[in-house]
Amino acid sequence: MADNNEFENAINNSSLSDKSIQTYTHSYNRLMSYLNSPILSFTEKQIINKIDKIDAPSMSKNSMLSVVSLIRKDMGLSTEKLTEYRKKLNENHYDNKQKSNEVLKENLPSLNTLQEFTTQLYKEKKYTDFIINYIMLNFNTRNMDLDLTLISNKKFANDSINYIYKTNKYLLLVRNDYKTRDRYGVKKTKIYNANMMRAFKELLGNDAEHTLLTQRTNINKYIQDKTFNGMGEGRYVKVVLNDYYKNGNIDGFKKVSDNRGTSLDVLYKDYNIEM
Repeated sequence: MADNNEFENAINNSSLSDKSIQTYTHSYNRLMSYLNSPILSFTEKQIINKIDKIDAPSMSKNSMLSVVSLIRKDMGLSTEKLTEYRKKLNENHYDNKQKSNEVLKENLPSLNTLQEFTTQLYKEKKYTDFIINYIMLNFNTRNMDLDLTLISNKKFANDSINYIYKTNKYLLLVRNDYKTRDRYGVKKTKIYNANMMRAFKELLGNDAEHTLLTQRTNINKYIQDKTFNGMGEGRYVKVVLNDYYKNGNIDGFKKVSDNRGTSLDVLYKDYNIEM
């Protein structure tokens, strides 16, 4: 049976954040479910052969590879072959994504269709659905960004959560908890849209605060079910970027990059189905 001392030692000697440690731990446990010996008992070539045979997406294999690299580096061992294999996995990942995007390109709705859908939600007084779609469509957020609290006064603000409150002139959306917070910092967005202000008022009522997402067990599915035809946030971003590309709006890419907390390189590779 495998001994996890090698993993614990590597983690203790690293400077990984708590969230990264959780990710590495998950990947380590998954990898060890396929192995019956410690990672250090394998050569680079042997561990690559083991990972290569696992029935999993390229990025999942990449995560397992990161664990192996962490442990080997902690022991001062070579990771040259692992680096070469990682390049191969990345190439496979982007090749598959490009093929998938070509299919999506034929099936995605227009930006105008999503805007009309969002407006209709407001007309039907589906205010929670409207806010989710409006923020996702206009500010290109991930699902976790929408796990936010509506508050009646700034004094109820909590720096560890996402929240939104009304000033005299606009709503202020504050994102403290999102995927790339450590790199891009707290994001504050002013929203002047009248329909958003009305939806905010209707949901909050006379309460001090209101949780936007009422279903807590599976936030991703909850949000996806409220999008147009169950498209989800990833495809919403594709629609927006595709529209910018068709109209030659390069500044639009920069706007999405800033809104989402994502580099332009990632947008070009992962989201823009026309590039």
